[in-house]
Amino acid sequence: MTAHIIIQANTRLEQLNILKKNIKQKLEQVKIHHATIEFVTENENCEDTNKTTTNHGQKSRSS
Repeated sequence: MTAHIIIQANTRLEQLNILKKNIKQKLEQVKIHHATIEFVTENENCEDTNKTTTNHGQKSRSS
C-alpha cells in the first residue's frame, strides 16, 4: 500500500515521525503489514495522478 499524506509545510520532523508511527499502527490493526507513506505539502504536486488523496477528511480523486 502507498499513501500520500497531505501536511502543512511547517510540520516538524518529530511530528512526522509520530504521525507515521501512528498510521502504521492503525494499518497493522487492519492487517496491512507493509505500507509506503509519503508526506506532501498542499502546494506540492503528486507525481502519480491516479492516487486518491484525503484533505481534512474529504476524499477527492486527482485528475
